Amino acid sequence: MIGFIGILLTSEHRFGFLKKYSIVVSLLVSISSYLAAGFIQASGFMATFTAGLISGNPQLFRLHIAKETNSTVFAFSSHLTLII
Repeated sequence: MIGFIGILLTSEHRFGFLKKYSIVVSLLVSISSYLAAGFIQASGFMATFTAGLISGNPQLFRLHIAKETNSTVFAFSSHLTLII
């Protein structure tokens, strides 16, 4: 659910008013899914993994994400993975 809200807010949909802040939204999606899973005594890793799968496949929900937004998020996540 949290992953879907994240892609809805960064998509070209009428609710997509956070297109310019897609990096912040992706970080918030991962952190909030981890914390929400911990709150209900579930696996935070699996919740974050599932939110990432949902966020990475917006076409399954018939949402369009701009290429600029996708490239920005993918570049950030690849740099963050390299650092970690």
